[in-house]
Amino acid sequence: MTASNDEIREELNRLRSTVSVLERRVNALEGGQVREVSYPATTSRASSLSGFRGERRPESKGGLEVDIGKKLFSIVGVVSIFFGLIFFVVYTLSQDFLGPVGKITAGVIVGLILLVLGEVLDRKKYMWFSRSVTGGGFLALYLSTYAAYGLYNLIPKEASIVLLIILVAFGVLFSLKYKSAIIASEVFLLGYLVSFIGGVPDFSLVYVLILGAGLLVIAYWKDWFGLGIGGMLMTYIIYVAWYFSHKYHEMQKPDDFPISAAFLIAYFLLYTLMSFAPRLRRNYSGQNVTGTLITLLNAPIFYLLFLWRLDNTDTAFCGFFSVIVGVVYLFIGYVMAALQDKSLFKLSLIFCLTFITLAAPIQTDDTIVTIVWCLEAFVLLAIGFIFRNKLFRQFGLAVLIITIFKVFLVDLAWLSTLYRIISFIVLGIILLVTSLVYSKFSSITEEERK
Repeated sequence: MTASNDEIREELNRLRSTVSVLERRVNALEGGQVREVSYPATTSRASSLSGFRGERRPESKGGLEVDIGKKLFSIVGVVSIFFGLIFFVVYTLSQDFLGPVGKITAGVIVGLILLVLGEVLDRKKYMWFSRSVTGGGFLALYLSTYAAYGLYNLIPKEASIVLLIILVAFGVLFSLKYKSAIIASEVFLLGYLVSFIGGVPDFSLVYVLILGAGLLVIAYWKDWFGLGIGGMLMTYIIYVAWYFSHKYHEMQKPDDFPISAAFLIAYFLLYTLMSFAPRLRRNYSGQNVTGTLITLLNAPIFYLLFLWRLDNTDTAFCGFFSVIVGVVYLFIGYVMAALQDKSLFKLSLIFCLTFITLAAPIQTDDTIVTIVWCLEAFVLLAIGFIFRNKLFRQFGLAVLIITIFKVFLVDLAWLSTLYRIISFIVLGIILLVTSLVYSKFSSITEEERK
């Protein structure tokens, strides 16, 4: 009866508080005086607490002892089983008493157990740990499948690749089912590693493109664009590995460049699309940090890789390629402006101007690079003042500063007397004109500063 009386006191205290609030509101609406309502005080500790908190305090069901015995030990137990199974896989692969078939079978069984355990943990609401266990299950299945071909030659290479692709597909389905970017990242990593089976064959170029397209769809659907950074890096790593694999095995044909260049352009366009895909989502948050990081990595990696391949094939086209990439980023900047993405707009313009600036030393002789850079800086400054664009003015100043260092450190030491005279005079004229323009239009910079 004691517990029942305490509950009654708590309920009465709540009703009194509610009635008191309602009476005050009624009196305020009628313009009357607020009448204080007095009630007999209760001496119960539970009622005093309910008056302070406005709700019933949940009773403890066992305290710290139950939390340790029921919750903590269950988590530690699952972790222990997880690591035990992983160590079991490593142990079986390193021992000879099971034989090749036994090792692969044990690895597959452990992988399936981990998948089932991940499902059980998910239903028990241990979501944070079930994701890692599920990823470990796919890892065990992946290693077992790879070992069946790579270590023991139990299955042909083609069958191994097909099985691994099927595992990746199931892993993607699991990641969507659990709504887990962790599982998706692990599965896609395993998917990219499939390309290294058999020495990075030609099929890898197509495979990573398909894998990247699937990554783009899932990233857009689930807003997991962070996966795109890892996918992009793995794609370019596999491309370089494919190139060296062909080169060292003397399998590269003279007409390989057009095909490999087409795939390299396709990778660049794919991850360029992924960089601004977050802007196209309905629930866009207003920040595209991932897209900025993808652009920061995608642009220079693609540029350097393509220039490297082009330099080994046709050096006369390198400078024109640099200009073309600059124009492409000018178009991308226009698209970013239309999408109102200021950060990617500025970054695209910076890459545009950078690649166009690099075209001069790549394509032309050192004797006229200084003149080209001086004229470019003048044009950029003119555009910056006419259209009141601070970015163009700052980039023009940067080009001028680089040109100054080049004239005094390179031209002075290496150019012939005639070209040295021309470089100093042209630079001096551009610097004086720049100083005059800044003096005359200083009001523009002052307005922007305000």
